[in-house]
Amino acid sequence: MPLRDIFRRKQVEVAAPAEAPATPPGALLDGYTEDWHLRGRVQLEGRLLDALDHREPLAIESVEWAPVDGSSGFEPAPGLRTVDPYDLVLVFAGPETMPERTADAASAHRRARGHFGVLLHLPPFRVVGVVHLLPGSEPSSLLDRAAELFLAVTDADAAVGDVRIGPATPTTILANRSYLTRVDQIERAGPRLGDDEEDEAAAEDAPAGKDAQAGEDVSDAAVTADAADAAVTADVVVTADAGGVAPA
Repeated sequence: MPLRDIFRRKQVEVAAPAEAPATPPGALLDGYTEDWHLRGRVQLEGRLLDALDHREPLAIESVEWAPVDGSSGFEPAPGLRTVDPYDLVLVFAGPETMPERTADAASAHRRARGHFGVLLHLPPFRVVGVVHLLPGSEPSSLLDRAAELFLAVTDADAAVGDVRIGPATPTTILANRSYLTRVDQIERAGPRLGDDEEDEAAAEDAPAGKDAQAGEDVSDAAVTADAADAAVTADVVVTADAGGVAPA
């Protein structure tokens, strides 16, 4: 056999490099119920926020889930074909689930709304971030009945108990208003959740607040050294819960 034929034959037998698995179609839904952390792909026409506010079950594919407390890792959940928005307490919104806006449109949207730093309580979760409300609205109004089921919180961090959850950097979180039990208005500043050394230093300088109903110390809303409460370095401005609103 000619030498060139041996080389040609060897080249044919060389396996082609394996291709990386394709990303499943649809947008990522990364959400939490009271007991489970769910991840899967959903088909969207528009914003995820709007799809959730329709209150209709969402078809979901490639689903995996894990306990909220992190006691075990993710496992496939092939039997889960739909997810009910009412069951979702928090949803992390990625770039593929956000509206496409020009820089001018985004700027105009920001100018048309008031911006408030808030600490939201949605047991067992807490969310710290910024809410964007229509002129004349206050954060305490988030506890009122509304047409929208979910609230968008930007520049946000979340925790369950004392454990931070979600991306390593602040993101947009969609919070289910039906689980909201308390709203603390705050001034956002300083380190983020998990910056323990800076959080402890800031907590020493942060005055304690008072609960609007029981008069108990709520310095956790202002900032404590605990990981979940160290999401902000700020004073509580207003505390609101299901019973009412009062200056801190």
